[in-house]
Amino acid sequence: GGGMRQWLLADMSVVSSNVLGNNSEESSQEAASEPPVRRLRGLNVLCYVIFLGTFEWGMVIPTLFPLLRRMEAPDMYFGLIIGTFSLTRMICQPLIGALGDRFDFKVLLCSCLACSALGGVLYAVAEAAWFLLMSRIICGIGASVTPLLFAWTARALTGVDEVAQAQVRLNTLRSLGTTIGPFSSTILAVLPQEGLFNELNSAGWAIAIVNLFGLLLVWRFLDDIPPVPKVTTNDIEQNKAKDTAVWTNPVLWICLLFQVVTALLLAILEVIPPIVLTTQFGMPPSATSVLFGIVSLVILAVFAVTAAIGSRISRRSLMCLGVGSIFAGGLWAEFGWTTGAKLWEFIVPWVILATAPAPLIRTPARAVYTSHLPISIQGVMQGISESAFSLANFLGPILGSYVAEEGGLPGLRFLMLLLVSVECSLLIVGFTRLVPGEELQ
Repeated sequence: GGGMRQWLLADMSVVSSNVLGNNSEESSQEAASEPPVRRLRGLNVLCYVIFLGTFEWGMVIPTLFPLLRRMEAPDMYFGLIIGTFSLTRMICQPLIGALGDRFDFKVLLCSCLACSALGGVLYAVAEAAWFLLMSRIICGIGASVTPLLFAWTARALTGVDEVAQAQVRLNTLRSLGTTIGPFSSTILAVLPQEGLFNELNSAGWAIAIVNLFGLLLVWRFLDDIPPVPKVTTNDIEQNKAKDTAVWTNPVLWICLLFQVVTALLLAILEVIPPIVLTTQFGMPPSATSVLFGIVSLVILAVFAVTAAIGSRISRRSLMCLGVGSIFAGGLWAEFGWTTGAKLWEFIVPWVILATAPAPLIRTPARAVYTSHLPISIQGVMQGISESAFSLANFLGPILGSYVAEEGGLPGLRFLMLLLVSVECSLLIVGFTRLVPGEELQ
């Protein structure tokens, strides 16, 4: 009892010393000396930037397929364009993160926003499918900005709790974009069906405008980022040893595995409602959109709760709650998703499985991951984390669709339960055996 209580409720002092130890004393003092108002202003700007990534995704998805139909393009372009966007992000995120460790942060961030704005304009004026493909590749480069945002929390903020709270806010705004994006795309239906600003291509104009506005915000207000400390000749060997130790740190690898498995689970969950609601319950396609909207609102609510209690509960406790929730949801789905099951018996476990991972597993794991990285390689390592998540997002729907076709709903249930079991193993075995207990307090 006492050991479990200590395991769940231990304070963050050890990790805090790890964070400040990885950063130079000069950088920590510089970050601490920044006025809190300026740091809060910078965080608010970056919250808007991360919101743009999912907002533009939500704007494009409802309009892309009708736009391709209007162009009389083959249906394969729909999956090709979506997949190419994800692959572009997967490739570019580590590269942009690494550049952020070495070059001017603000200029790089503004360049990414300019790419997204250019991609939006190309989407709006495209007259052929290949032009849409090019626009999404350019947008994919711009959307690879997220490693810079998470690296900023380690460079501009001090203390694990402050960094963790900032990352909760970033992930909350990322989830908000998934709700507002699709809703905003429905407003475009009031526009004419033809012309330069029509109901389909205006999604591109909207993407361009919001990214240009983000560029102006960043250039005007994001001026409080401590630079990466200059390394002297005498420090080179010491820093090399620190950077090498990162690659053998089990904390980082376990947190990365959590990211990948969570992304796979969420991507596979996205495949299930369109199949079940239409085939088993005979509901229209709009029912899937409504369900995703409800889940997005629930996720926002859970994020709000975790932000409110974040200073009073350990990251580990949140992860235990998250893994326990998806384990209960996975078991419920395994035994409840049967022929003749009622609608609520499908929806409730699916909502549990889709809601818990982002606020209760991915976000605290990301905070722990960030806290164990030296300041000099925050960008590249955050890029690797985002790239791993993008890869899982790309493979998840493909794997889910294949399993659904070959094994039907029983196959999907088994696959979900397998991924949930991996999450449980990472928590029970990884955190308690492979990693010293104090590392993740």
